[in-house]
Amino acid sequence: MNNSIYRKKNRLISSFLIAMLLSGCSSSQLELGNKDLDQSDEEISTNEKDADDEAAKDASADDSTKDSSSEESQHAESVSDRQGAGEPWKSPAGDYYPESPYSHIISCLQGTTELSYARDVSIKDLFSGTVEYACQDITGDGTDELLILTDRDGKGYITAIGYWPEKDKVCTVFENVFNRGCQNISTEGFITDYSYVNSDGDTVYDIVPDKDIEQTVYFRTGSYHNTYGSVLHRIDYKTSTSEYKLDDKNITSDEFEHYQKMTEETVSFQKADSVDDVIAYLKEADNGYDEKMRSFLQKKQNGEGIFANPASPEAADNIYATAEEAYDAFLRNETSVRCAYELTVVNGDFEYVYGDKYTLQELCDKYSGEASNKSVSIDCGNDGDKEMCIAISSDKGIEPVETDIVVKYSDGHLYMLLVGQSSSRSTLFVDEKGCIRTEGSSGADHMMESLLVIDANGIIHHIYDCNIVGAESFKQYIQDGCELAFNSEKVLMYVYDIDGEIYYSPKVQDGDDEYLTRISSECAEKGIQITSEDEVNAIIDKKKKEYGI
Repeated sequence: MNNSIYRKKNRLISSFLIAMLLSGCSSSQLELGNKDLDQSDEEISTNEKDADDEAAKDASADDSTKDSSSEESQHAESVSDRQGAGEPWKSPAGDYYPESPYSHIISCLQGTTELSYARDVSIKDLFSGTVEYACQDITGDGTDELLILTDRDGKGYITAIGYWPEKDKVCTVFENVFNRGCQNISTEGFITDYSYVNSDGDTVYDIVPDKDIEQTVYFRTGSYHNTYGSVLHRIDYKTSTSEYKLDDKNITSDEFEHYQKMTEETVSFQKADSVDDVIAYLKEADNGYDEKMRSFLQKKQNGEGIFANPASPEAADNIYATAEEAYDAFLRNETSVRCAYELTVVNGDFEYVYGDKYTLQELCDKYSGEASNKSVSIDCGNDGDKEMCIAISSDKGIEPVETDIVVKYSDGHLYMLLVGQSSSRSTLFVDEKGCIRTEGSSGADHMMESLLVIDANGIIHHIYDCNIVGAESFKQYIQDGCELAFNSEKVLMYVYDIDGEIYYSPKVQDGDDEYLTRISSECAEKGIQITSEDEVNAIIDKKKKEYGI
């Protein structure tokens, strides 16, 4: 699952401590994802897991075709033959997996690329003394992050740096206190945090001192949305009893053992006296990237390792001859949808691990909502093959939220393409051609708008991002010393980002074309190049046509 070099540790700790290390883990659904994340003294322990076999899933796939017509059954079997036991998923993204992150991280270490979302320290600060380092995937996509252990002010800290292909940025994906005495990182791709409540009612981030005290263990992953990471699972237990809870649900001792095993193999760190030591290590790790990714994909597709949805390894994942059959079965909770690389999240935090699977009911439970009675058929890329859009509505939170999910049929199975959310301050629209428009606001004179499209292969492309601003908010987009005032009730400035190119396009609000002409002239005089609305629309239409829209 990762591209780093590990060694198996035989840790000399009592069976009592092992039991505790292998227990607690807290679920990180949307409402739990940030809970207790900014614990300044939290401790992170980690280890690895053995996985369960998924023979039941293949049997389920075979059974699903028995009652269909002879022709349909033969077609489904041919799909099964192509898929084959042990072969990679034939997802809409084909053989795609993320590009190697190492060269990007090296550029950041060399100062060529900026480190985004760093909360406390810079690259220079990290390497001001001796550090320990390793590579390990802790975001669930199979690509490594660079993990750096440092000591500051008498405390240990961990910083995880990864490459985010969607944004083309090198980012801090995890940054927190790290207690080397009882915390580790599992080679299965998560960090474990231990805590308990003492007799005074205070939360203590440590291993329990008494077997009758309930231990809580969080399984945490890194996140591109939150440098404190995301809580993937939570286990609560007492070593004096045989009662275990996973994400507030009772589990058996065998299930507890399954999670315990995942903590047994831990990442091994090396010491570096300078950043050059780490760069040499990353270059070496890059050599076997393709082979490591293939191994990761196969492992996850076999149902091994850690998942955001614990039910994923045993989820019904039947094979269907047609898209219509698969969609109908999904709406009846008879099969699940797969999470792979083509999944894009808009206006929300759908934290998933590659290989996760969800039934419709599980998605409804995740969002504490209900699905609409009917799905909507859309045609992404205008190729005649239909995709399905479903909506889950929830009023359980601070405000009502609607979650739209786009699903695509590919080679007998279903894949999740998009998860997007709408609320009072941000809305998302999916049209019949697979265009996704988002709108939101961040102030009295500042609105945002984005347009994305899903092509015929199920891949999502950004067409543009646009900030719609009045005179005050527009100041952040013009150079210092350039004064430009305009009546925001008459004109708004549309600032488009299309493929990294910025276009300024003022648009009239009240039909005063003469005023618009004057503002455009003022912009030109002050060195602000203006693009007309017709010119911008032509650029957007051209990009949409590239993807079949």
